[in-house]
Amino acid sequence: MSGFLACILWEKNLYYYNILISKMYYKIILKIRAY
Repeated sequence: MSGFLACILWEKNLYYYNILISKMYYKIILKIRAY
């Protein structure tokens, strides 16, 4: 059961990090387009 819970938390962390990375890439792309 604890392994299942860890799996859910891991997936949520991956989803959260994917959002952060996507936002950073978006900001970088905007900076590149600004030039």
